[in-house]
Amino acid sequence: MIKKIKLILALLLTQLVIGQTKMIEYQTGHVVKLSVPDYMKRTSGLNDDACLEFQNPVKEVYTIVIQDSKEDLKLSDITYDGIEEFYEVVFKDLGVGENYSNRKLGTPKKKTIGNYNFFYNECTLRDKELELDLYYVMGLVETPNSFYQVMSWTLLENKEKFKKDFENIIFTLKED
Repeated sequence: MIKKIKLILALLLTQLVIGQTKMIEYQTGHVVKLSVPDYMKRTSGLNDDACLEFQNPVKEVYTIVIQDSKEDLKLSDITYDGIEEFYEVVFKDLGVGENYSNRKLGTPKKKTIGNYNFFYNECTLRDKELELDLYYVMGLVETPNSFYQVMSWTLLENKEKFKKDFENIIFTLKED
């Protein structure tokens, strides 16, 4: 009798193990690191799409990072032939619209460090709603897993003071 009970239990346990559907593990998100000057502090509320945001409202400097996972883009049937095409799509709308005027773009620059591609440019424009002349440095970073937008801005009058810092911020982005 005990042998029959053990045999029935063994068969039931075997059915439970064999009868289970194979599970596939998915991971969402990953660690993104960015170095910013020590005068900037982490914040939120600058941009709803940003995964990282920094500011110093006294110096009037701001930086945001927006991540577009290549996997998520693929699931949405969006593909880019590289960083240049991503740049054309993203940068063409910066400072365009009825609230902006006097947009002037610099000459885009490209750089590769390891397996990361960087494409960056500067832009000046007038925000008519805020009545401010602004200076932006927009960097795009292509990693094996994602495209990132690293955007820093300040008042145009502070351009020379922060330009090098803004460019350096772009090249500090790293994925873990």
